[in-house]
Amino acid sequence: MMILKINRELERGADLPPVEVNRYVDEVSEVLEQAITETRTPWHLLHPPLLEELGLGSAVGCFIEGFAQRSKIDISFVVTPDFECLSHDQELAIFRVVQECLTNIHRHSGSKTSQI
Repeated sequence: MMILKINRELERGADLPPVEVNRYVDEVSEVLEQAITETRTPWHLLHPPLLEELGLGSAVGCFIEGFAQRSKIDISFVVTPDFECLSHDQELAIFRVVQECLTNIHRHSGSKTSQI
């Protein structure tokens, strides 16, 4: 938005002082930094790096830990010792199902506990 404002002022023949241009550049930098941060969070939730690095059990465990802190829901998570590795697509699908289930519990159930 600020870039457009600067462009508009320059097209009108305005002679912007360097201080004002610097202020616009600072504002644009802040907006871009915020956009990057807001984009990074959902991206990591959709494509969790831990899923590939540590596997489904650990990735779900890490997600649950953060989700429990944010939502104040007490979540019990148990993985059986004989749980085998699945394909990447299967693990990603299960991870997303867990995300969606916990989100629905938080939004709609009013429950303070959950078991996975």
